[in-house]
Amino acid sequence: AAAGSAPSMNKLYGRWQTEPWRRPVALNGVVPKNARGNVECPPLLKELPLGTVHLSFPGIWAVCRDLRIDYAPALVGFELQQGRMLPKIDGVVVCEEFQEQVVCEYLQREEAKHAARMAKQRREALAAWRQVLQAMRMRQQLRSNYEADGKVALAEEQDVVDLTRAEDGEDTPASASAHEMILQRLQRKYGQAHGGQLEPEATAPDSTAAVNDSMERIDAEEF
Repeated sequence: AAAGSAPSMNKLYGRWQTEPWRRPVALNGVVPKNARGNVECPPLLKELPLGTVHLSFPGIWAVCRDLRIDYAPALVGFELQQGRMLPKIDGVVVCEEFQEQVVCEYLQREEAKHAARMAKQRREALAAWRQVLQAMRMRQQLRSNYEADGKVALAEEQDVVDLTRAEDGEDTPASASAHEMILQRLQRKYGQAHGGQLEPEATAPDSTAAVNDSMERIDAEEF
């Protein structure tokens, strides 16, 4: 120690002055929490409180809240954010007797959300196809009414090309036709939702009857 400074004191304890750490126990469906209302999980501590389980699912706390089941945020460590050490929460800790109930309810909600997303994608895809078929029907009517004047069909084709290229941000090649550009746009947006590639032969009916049949099939779908 430096001259004139008081000697440092180290706090030492004997074995008779210490007690081994014991896990807290969950009683009556209540999770034992620390002073901040969390539960320290591995690797911060070796074990969870006795009678509890860690459920690492995003947003599962809402299920526990709705079921009125006692839970605690699972503290799994700390992370540096904007120069500050902040607690890292991963899921919740609940009593073992509620594990199956909470997980089943969570999975049911996730399945319902997935079904709703798929239904929305299908409605959007059907609406897009209906718009394309309406444009094709109008194009066929123009060609049948003004078949002698090829300029009408050419101008209508060029208008569709210009509009599609403008909406796509000039990403489509200049040599692409209106039909090819529409198919490319639908493929980018809805191809994966239908599990594969959109075949031009299957999506470009040439006759008015085929277009009307496709329109009727789309209108029959439940929106």
